[in-house]
Amino acid sequence: MADYALATRGARIIPKMTSPTYTPNNRHPWRSALAQAFGIHPGSYRPSPLIALLPETHVGQCWPMEGANGTLGILLSEPISIKSVTMEYPTKEVSSNTSSAPQEFEVWGLRQVKVPAFTGVQWPWWGDTDAEHLGTFRYDTRLERSVQTFNVNSSEGTFEGVIFRVLSNWGHRSYTCLYRARVHGVPSV
Repeated sequence: MADYALATRGARIIPKMTSPTYTPNNRHPWRSALAQAFGIHPGSYRPSPLIALLPETHVGQCWPMEGANGTLGILLSEPISIKSVTMEYPTKEVSSNTSSAPQEFEVWGLRQVKVPAFTGVQWPWWGDTDAEHLGTFRYDTRLERSVQTFNVNSSEGTFEGVIFRVLSNWGHRSYTCLYRARVHGVPSV
């Protein structure tokens, strides 16, 4: 199945519709400032949400979204009629801890991607008429399959983007790791 949320195919992150990236120093910004003042730069690597749109997945190579719930906004590589979505996370055999895996999540289709420059985002679950709830799903870490595909509620028309809205994870309080999110469907004619 073709993946229209693949960055190498042209998909992009919608920053205003994407949760903050978790960094261990988020809770204590003064520690970061103090470390930089003394020339200490621990953890200069900061993962990007774009990681969730890349084709390869390796243990530890995920986007840590701050908290146990949040959003990943994706501008698809082209408008499509969405048929299914896929979530990927390493199995317990490969990853010793799956508490940061998404558990319950929703998918919202965006008919048009409109991101206001100077005002807040109108979230679909607040009544945006250009969006459609495509389903609520459960990623199950107890299954042997690390790649799990979910059929969406049938929808009419095409979508330019999607929002993966993570409602819960498997117990990690600080962050939720998204390894790979995929969107499948039929391109508009």
